Amino acid sequence: MNKFVSRLMAVSMAILLLPFSGLATCGGGGGGGTGGVRGGGTGPGGNEEVYQVPWKMADPKNALPAGGLTLYWFPSSVDEFKNSSLRYSRSLSLYASQCVSMVVSDTQAPEMQKLVAGEKLPVAVLTSSEGAAIGKAQNNKGFLKVDQV
Repeated sequence: MNKFVSRLMAVSMAILLLPFSGLATCGGGGGGGTGGVRGGGTGPGGNEEVYQVPWKMADPKNALPAGGLTLYWFPSSVDEFKNSSLRYSRSLSLYASQCVSMVVSDTQAPEMQKLVAGEKLPVAVLTSSEGAAIGKAQNNKGFLKVDQV
C-alpha cells in the first residue's frame, strides 16, 4: 500500500507540474494583451505602437543640460519638426530612457553655432557631458531620418 500511495502522489505531482495551456496568455504573458498573433495595419483591428521621443526645446538663456550624453536636433523649419520621423521613434525613445537628453534647438545661441559649424540644416549632433561633439548625422537631400541618427 505504501508503494501504491507514493506512486499515486508522484503521478499527481507530475500532472500538476505539466504546463496548462489554458492559463497561458496570447504572446508569452504581460504586455497588456498586445503579444501573440494580431492583424497588421493601422486600421480598426491593428493598433500600431507609437513611441514619442521626449524632445525638449532648448532655451538660449539657460545653460546646456548637465551630465550625460545629449542629442541635439537642429531642424530646418517648423514644418520639418512637425513632420519628421525623429519625433516618433522606438530607438530614440529607448535612448532617452537611458539618460540621453533629447534637445531641439536652433542655431541662434553661440554654443549651438559651434555644434553645427556651418552644416546645412537639418542636423543632429551627439555631445558628451562636457558639450563636445561626438558625432553628427547630416541630412540627405534636405531630410534627416531616424536611421541616420
